[in-house]
Amino acid sequence: MRKRLLPLILSLAMAASMLVGCGQSSDTGGSGSGKVEEQTEAGASGDAQESSASPEEDAPGASISEAEDASETEDTSGEEKQEITWLGYYTSNITVTENSWAEQLLEDTFNVEIDPITDVTAENIEMYVASGDIADVTCFSYWFNLDKNYLYDQGMIREIPEEWLWEYYPTGMKIYSEWLGEDFFQNGGHLIDGKCLYTPYVEGKTISTACLVYRKDWMERLNMTEPTTLDELHDLLYAFTYNDPDGNGKDDTYGIDVIYNWRGMWPIFGAFGISTPNQYNVREDGTVYLNGALEDYRTALGILKEWYDEGIIHPECITDDRAAVRTKWANGTVGTMVDSQTWFYSFRGASSILAMAEDVFGEGTVDVMSALTSEYGDGTIYSNCNYPNAAGVASLLFGANATDEQVIAVLKMLEGMATDHELLTKMLYGEEGVDYTMVDGQLCVNPELTVADKAEKGIDFTFYAVGATDPYMETLTFSQRDKENIDKSNSWPTLPMTNFDCPVNAARDQYQSEVSKVVSEYYTNVLLGADNLEDGWDRYLQNLDNAGLGKIIAEYEERMQ
Repeated sequence: MRKRLLPLILSLAMAASMLVGCGQSSDTGGSGSGKVEEQTEAGASGDAQESSASPEEDAPGASISEAEDASETEDTSGEEKQEITWLGYYTSNITVTENSWAEQLLEDTFNVEIDPITDVTAENIEMYVASGDIADVTCFSYWFNLDKNYLYDQGMIREIPEEWLWEYYPTGMKIYSEWLGEDFFQNGGHLIDGKCLYTPYVEGKTISTACLVYRKDWMERLNMTEPTTLDELHDLLYAFTYNDPDGNGKDDTYGIDVIYNWRGMWPIFGAFGISTPNQYNVREDGTVYLNGALEDYRTALGILKEWYDEGIIHPECITDDRAAVRTKWANGTVGTMVDSQTWFYSFRGASSILAMAEDVFGEGTVDVMSALTSEYGDGTIYSNCNYPNAAGVASLLFGANATDEQVIAVLKMLEGMATDHELLTKMLYGEEGVDYTMVDGQLCVNPELTVADKAEKGIDFTFYAVGATDPYMETLTFSQRDKENIDKSNSWPTLPMTNFDCPVNAARDQYQSEVSKVVSEYYTNVLLGADNLEDGWDRYLQNLDNAGLGKIIAEYEERMQ
């Protein structure tokens, strides 16, 4: 088995349209540092697309072997062995190990030889695509957040016959049809301009919501209670900043740190029904708008500015990315943090946003906050979530040079994982007794398991284990605490990141990077006092139009007629 080497190419940077479209963006802020930085699965791009699992009311309680589907993994011993070049994803720019435990398990189970790409990460994927070598990769993960339209137009990926999904991956398609609805697939919701360019993937039955986690021990030490309103949240953040909540006699804490345009300070924006500034939505009359150009966004940004000036938001929120925020949270610098619901699940082990703090400060020192109300809008504070779609983080795209036989072999592998609970459990969680244990029907991940450990073994749903997971697999890892926290997180009413499917939009591809730049610069300048929300607002709107916002909206509206 050969190791593919990344060509050393000095090429022009990929076009901005190469990155995810439809208003979604990757975090590009500076990285943080701290004593627990290596504990976290921080810095993952595309998390705005992350989906979430929700527990079923009556989840099966059978053991893995008892719950195994009657449909056994297909015997492919009589077919010609296929060599599959596989490019997957791990966070923190960690790459998979060649000849890993999971790779060998797949090779032993299916009639394939897997050649993993071991030198490409989110950090250098654009250079790899620019080299053209991705056309030779059999399949690669949508985790890399590449623009599928661009790849197809440039001849880097191939189309696959839609009927192959139902012929070779029927169990997975049945699971997704039950979750997304038959109409979703009948109407071509999984297609791009009528073409099937990827395997559908939805991590869980429901969509991922943002969650607010906080230092419960700080709150109790200050004789306060969990907030129920936006004003009470403000008061808690103020106390976390100025009332020495950790009791060390030093002025070294802040209420919260946030990430620009990644769910950011959503309790404020959510009070106005806004997800993130760079998202587009459509009104009932068919007119499209950018969140960051709304008058309500202006008001919300004004509140955020007040909180920032008070000092209750960490000043480095201007440049902090997800890794930096997590580091401050785990180091006890901030008392509150926003992240995705799926990141408090116990199967995350030491990388859980609860565990990364409790491993330092003690069990039960953090908690998940329930829904708040506000005096704005209709009184509801909405959390935001990913709009349901089949282009999930672990969808697979196929290189332009992938043969029909290779594509079919991959689909059969996905089907095998979708039908065999025991196999999929191994691919997701590793070896029982080593990487996890079973306690009263719940799978408990070894809390010391890190991203590097997973990459060395080849496990986790970001690399090989991208088969559909049914309700049994969905609830296999949920502890009682997980279920309680899911109820708290789900108590926030949700609104989608965007409320319409993302059609092809050439104007967006051409102008969105400049529009996003105007939005982010205005956000930063307002917080820093270099611009304002009075006379600066009209200038900001004009700058958006000059950057091409009107052209993007016009094309959206034309295509949706």
